[in-house]
Amino acid sequence: MVGQRGNTWYLAGTFINEGNAQAKVAEITPTSSISCTIPQGKTIFFPIYNYINFNTPGVCGQGETNLTVIGMRKSSADHVNMVKKSSISLYVDGKKYAYNRKVSPVFELTLPEDNIWDAGCSPDGVPGGVYSAAVDDGYYAQVTNLQPGEHTIEYSIIDDNGIYHNNKYYITIVKTRKF
Repeated sequence: MVGQRGNTWYLAGTFINEGNAQAKVAEITPTSSISCTIPQGKTIFFPIYNYINFNTPGVCGQGETNLTVIGMRKSSADHVNMVKKSSISLYVDGKKYAYNRKVSPVFELTLPEDNIWDAGCSPDGVPGGVYSAAVDDGYYAQVTNLQPGEHTIEYSIIDDNGIYHNNKYYITIVKTRKF
């Protein structure tokens, strides 16, 4: 619930894992699962597959020159274009569900000292701080009108490099009490 405000509930995405590109999407064992409880009446928004790019002069091999927004957008789009759109499947409670490709506006990204980009950027990681500019491109879903109770959201992807991603969200929708 930390940081969740308004009518939209944002779910975190996960990192992709290498896998067998020949496997049928339905046969892939989920690479991750997330369980959470969400108040009734919220729109649920989450990435299926996305690629974020942000300017990090002097960090993680970038060099001292600033990246351009145009260059970062192209890099993000190139990664997302590797996804075989026909391999994307999204199901909510076992029923096929729609998704869309979205491109973000330019934004600032704030990272803590210990962050998810550290592992891929040895030996020093990516220092905490505010990074600007940042952009994102990807496939996203927006789920509405889930009634109180247990729900499952599941999606899978295979890209041109044979990297697969399969994720399950176990959602509990609870009635909101007003006092």
